[in-house]
Amino acid sequence: MAIEASRSVEHPKWWSQFLLGGACALLGYYVLLTFGASSLVQDLVSMLFPVAATAAIVVGVRMHRPAGRTPWYLLAAGQGMNLVGDLIGTIYRNVFHTDPYPSIGDVAYLVAYPLQMMSLVMFVRRRTPDSNSPALVDASMLALPLGLVWWLYVIRPMTQGDGSVAERAVSVAYPIMDILLLAVALRLAVGVGARTRAFWLLVGNLVTVLLGDMVYGMLTARNLYDRYASWVDWTFLVAYVLVGAAALHPSMSSLDRRAAVVVRGASRSRLVVLTLAGLFPLLLLVVRYVVGGGSGLGIPEVSLVTGALFVLMVVRMSRLGDVRERLAIHDGLTGAYSRQFLDETFRTEFMRARNARNDLAFLLVDVDNFLLVNEMYGNVAGDILLAEVAARLHRVLRPGDVMARESADRFMVLMPAIDGREALLVAERLRSVISDDRVEVGEGGSVRVTVSVGVAMLSRDGDTPQALMRSADQALYVAKRAGRNRTYTTYGPVNIHAFS
Repeated sequence: MAIEASRSVEHPKWWSQFLLGGACALLGYYVLLTFGASSLVQDLVSMLFPVAATAAIVVGVRMHRPAGRTPWYLLAAGQGMNLVGDLIGTIYRNVFHTDPYPSIGDVAYLVAYPLQMMSLVMFVRRRTPDSNSPALVDASMLALPLGLVWWLYVIRPMTQGDGSVAERAVSVAYPIMDILLLAVALRLAVGVGARTRAFWLLVGNLVTVLLGDMVYGMLTARNLYDRYASWVDWTFLVAYVLVGAAALHPSMSSLDRRAAVVVRGASRSRLVVLTLAGLFPLLLLVVRYVVGGGSGLGIPEVSLVTGALFVLMVVRMSRLGDVRERLAIHDGLTGAYSRQFLDETFRTEFMRARNARNDLAFLLVDVDNFLLVNEMYGNVAGDILLAEVAARLHRVLRPGDVMARESADRFMVLMPAIDGREALLVAERLRSVISDDRVEVGEGGSVRVTVSVGVAMLSRDGDTPQALMRSADQALYVAKRAGRNRTYTTYGPVNIHAFS
């Protein structure tokens, strides 16, 4: 297997340099703030962050050339609208010496939300091979308790506060947009797909944005924002740095890579988190009762969210059985069948072939030098590689053929009702198709992958399933010893030209 640098590796450290530069700029911002810099200087320095984030996303797209560029450009447009809002506010404060609320700048800020949400929705849809109702339920169960907090501590106080209708409407619009963005962000975070470094940087961006907005909303509802505004700005400034670094990281090109399968079991940690989310409204009710002395508990809202969480928990538990049943016969990473399923199918097809006097082929397909990919690019790259190999195998196999994953880097293929000539042609086609195109594994690398194939036929290599597996394993061993990237039977190498 040849390991070759991809086009993304030309500037592999730009993302880390961007993080370092952002940290220095953030420190400089608060140094200026501490030493009493003018409002104009503070505004101009803070505007450097959305400018840098927007530029970094555009540069990242052009540098790493992801398959789907639209979600990244939507993300850049969202940062650009934040920049427009900052620019309008700066002009109001430093040119017209006023700070109206709401203003045209608020329109720009609010437009940024749907742009970012559309971007995240596109990422989710591109990463998910099918509808993933368990992930949707999980995201909803996490979003509802957080939405309850938003309502009780941010939105409801704003609706009861002073100010004009327009002021209250715009004030309420921000946390509502936050809740919608939160729901989409959680759907991205708990769904399937590779957890690359760009993925986690993007998730960090969303967390800091939502944290900043929540603190902003709570301070505004209590008329405290003007006192602490500058010390809340760090959340938004850090968010700009994180999204820019995500776009500059080489793994951004694989952030929207379609997952091999939509099925993933519920880990113990995920079940614990979901259980705590289900209990959260009741815990919140107790805390509010202890702190508030029984006034303004929000019992209707808590009851509504608790009921919704109960329904979602029932749905989640019902789907958990389906997921476990599917994972019992499928590999969660590649979508291939499990070894147990293939063994059962092998016995059935073997008896059918013997009774009908048909032939049957068994193949072992082993990825060459797979450990080298893990060592050079990490486990995530190895997972991407295996998923792509499985996808290419699926494209070549006939309807009715059964492919299973035997070990980390080995696949088993059962081909019923096939003669020896056709089986060897299919085996050689598998080997050839897998090595045709490089696989981009993220993190700045591309791999030209090859496989070695061992073939065994019922008519000549064994009279039991176990004997056929041993014959295929022996042929595979010889293929490896002969230099890899070869197809062998127990009688020697396969020469496809001999069939023409």
